[in-house]
Amino acid sequence: MGMKGAAMATVIGSLITSLVLLTHFIKKKNRIKICIKGISFDMVKKIISCGSSSFLMEVASGFVIFIFNIQILKYIGDNGIVIYGIISNCIIVGISLFNGIAQASQPIIATNHGADEVKRVRNVLKYAMYTTIAIGIILFAIVFVFTKEVILVFVKADESIINMGITPIRMYLSAFCIMNINILMCNYFQSIGREKVSVSISIIRGFLLNIILVLIMPVVLGGNSLWIVVPITEIITFFGICIYSNRKAKVNYKACNP
Repeated sequence: MGMKGAAMATVIGSLITSLVLLTHFIKKKNRIKICIKGISFDMVKKIISCGSSSFLMEVASGFVIFIFNIQILKYIGDNGIVIYGIISNCIIVGISLFNGIAQASQPIIATNHGADEVKRVRNVLKYAMYTTIAIGIILFAIVFVFTKEVILVFVKADESIINMGITPIRMYLSAFCIMNINILMCNYFQSIGREKVSVSISIIRGFLLNIILVLIMPVVLGGNSLWIVVPITEIITFFGICIYSNRKAKVNYKACNP
């Protein structure tokens, strides 16, 4: 059905997802009820503040993809767009899995953080971290070993596309091993009420670093450097999170041991 079919598939996929989620509200175990009482501006402000990082990531991703397409077309050409299309589909699968783990852990962490159950919060974060790291490594291993098969899943490619696509796909999707951790930590900071940190991570990771690198790197290092923009962005973000977490841990330690 061509582009019309692709558009219809996108709409149908979103609709089915929404319907599946809505079935929760007609089940007996549902404990969520719509209640207008108690709604206040401060509550709405808090909700928007906590959720803004997720919103920014979604908005930024579309804009970054647009800029990537322009730069790839300029420095690599039409075949580069084909390869990037394959990569984009693989990224959607990876991010969906990573978001699933992060969002599943989020309410558990938030509830226990509110109850001041620090040990439980750490345990949930630890298990979520192990899970997301394992999935990231498995995904990258599959892509690395079966790169040709992954290409053929999405396009009817000739040998030139396959040979051209193997290295870029492996380079770009190496980000699976790091972006999973960054996504989890961003959701973790949301869960414990550090929305400013979460929003900062979203802006820096999802927008600023990607845009800066995608505009500068091909000028300095050539068109093929576009394939490592996202891995470099994720690495920088990861180190930024580590530095912040270490500083916060030291501050908390000093506060507990004056």
